[in-house]
Amino acid sequence: MNVARSLCEFLVANGCETLFGVPGYANTLLLLETENVTGLKPILTKHEGSASWMAYGYAQATGRFGACTGTSGPGTTNLLTGVVGAYMNSVPILVLTGQVEKRKFGRGAFQELTGRGPRSVDVMRVFETMTKLNTQLQESGELQEVLRAALTALTTGRLGPVHINIPVDILRAEVEPGVWDFGKLPCGAPSPAAAIVAADAVIESLHSAKAPLLLMGKGCHAARAKFRKIAELSGIPVATSLQGKGIVCPADGSYFGIVGTGGSVRSSRYLAEACDLVIAVGTSLGEFTLDGYNPLSLQGKNILRIDIDPREFDKAPFVHRNFEADASEFAEAFLVRLVRGESVLPTRRTGATSLLGNGKSPFPQHFPWDETAARFEQEHPLSLDVTRDRDVDDAVAPMDIIAAVAAWADDDALFVADSGNAAIWACHYLQLKPAQDFHIDINLASMGSGILSSLGHSVASPGRQVVCFVGDGTFFMNGIDISTAADYGIDIVWIVFNDGKLGMVEQGNKAIYGWSRVVTYQNHDIAALAMACGARSSKVSSTKELGLALASARGVSGPTVVDVCLNDAYLPQVYSRTQKPRQTDMTPESSAINASTLR
Repeated sequence: MNVARSLCEFLVANGCETLFGVPGYANTLLLLETENVTGLKPILTKHEGSASWMAYGYAQATGRFGACTGTSGPGTTNLLTGVVGAYMNSVPILVLTGQVEKRKFGRGAFQELTGRGPRSVDVMRVFETMTKLNTQLQESGELQEVLRAALTALTTGRLGPVHINIPVDILRAEVEPGVWDFGKLPCGAPSPAAAIVAADAVIESLHSAKAPLLLMGKGCHAARAKFRKIAELSGIPVATSLQGKGIVCPADGSYFGIVGTGGSVRSSRYLAEACDLVIAVGTSLGEFTLDGYNPLSLQGKNILRIDIDPREFDKAPFVHRNFEADASEFAEAFLVRLVRGESVLPTRRTGATSLLGNGKSPFPQHFPWDETAARFEQEHPLSLDVTRDRDVDDAVAPMDIIAAVAAWADDDALFVADSGNAAIWACHYLQLKPAQDFHIDINLASMGSGILSSLGHSVASPGRQVVCFVGDGTFFMNGIDISTAADYGIDIVWIVFNDGKLGMVEQGNKAIYGWSRVVTYQNHDIAALAMACGARSSKVSSTKELGLALASARGVSGPTVVDVCLNDAYLPQVYSRTQKPRQTDMTPESSAINASTLR
């Protein structure tokens, strides 16, 4: 058995059933060997960059790692953007790249990336800063050790990408058949005791809190059921970052929506006017979550932060206490304290009962934050009720697009938002049902990433409806891989917000510089382009036509593109982060979403 086949068997043994990539001289054998391994499907993408983003989406959908491959030279460098995205968003993907034969190192071989000799790029140095593990397989006998280390990095601690570079002669070399399920691996995570310490500190802080907020980031997705139970039993107002959208939903406890840029009216007002304790779990507290580092977002509040990666702590010096702990283990420890013992505490929302504390519940019989939470729920909506004074003929308002898709989508639909204004509209107006999921790349925010990652989601979730919101600008970045969906009969619906320009860039230019240029396109027919790529498509310019297009997409196989003429008079609130306010000038109005910023 050669190394290439062993790598394929390793993928299958560890739950990875798809290998995305493009073949070339240095990695062809790897893709050929997929034919000899039951349970592994290769998917030929139109670009290696597409392969890394599809592996990214596959990993998000399955909760396991995704895998992609590229040949040496440009096949390797084309993978980079998706790998950076996976690193910044903590998504586990295994990147298998080819390399010229070892005997050719330093000799200027075709597509050599060894760093040896003049004008040679060292691929290992290129990947070093964007991976959890970055290694080159030097000898076939190292395979077991390298794959064990790779699996450990892919499945434990804060997740992220792993890169293995393999010279052609090593890929062809024979090895003994191996057992690729390595059993129990080092956990690579903080001790469970740390989660207990964090939970006790949170309980203690809640005793004196009048208006707490449980803020959940992307790191909480794996423990979604636990956090929903916390919301139900505690009555604590709950909100998420953009990447945390979907962890909780309007059906869960006191739901305050998304915090920060593009977020909900309710969470903005609550943070500005009432909140005195923020419990931040699994979030980096980045620029969008803090509404462009608006000091009012968290100023004057007691902030407790729980995160698995202590390297994040230095980014937010305003946090009062940091706890290095796994989000799922923290949720478990918090729930244990919430439901221990025999006394009964009525929950505000459902009237049901929960068990608390051996006669000594950790909270009073009536939560001190109940009245405040109820008042904000009553007075402030999740989404802005926009005055309809900017509607135009032959174009559809963005909130109407979201409303139509939400009404049409399956109860367990999986939504992906690409970068740009379309994503912010989706984040603000799309209210998820309990079984629905939502994913967005916000840290790297690579245009076109959602088009591709949604393909990976669909491959990993056969039979589940996958819907991707994109702008025309992001579509032109990577829309050619609609043909990949057609080639493999992948079921997916892309909703294109088409305004003939880079809308978010134009908005930002005008906000910062007062003018804009080099942001518009000719009137390209995206529906026709999609049809040429093998997709069903329709071009719509009214809500009625949109409804008909969505209805025709239900129950059909393969890709569908709905090209919607967008009314761009409505602008999402994203540019408060560019205004650089002084610490002393902040007012509640400057951090809250309001009609003037969204029109």
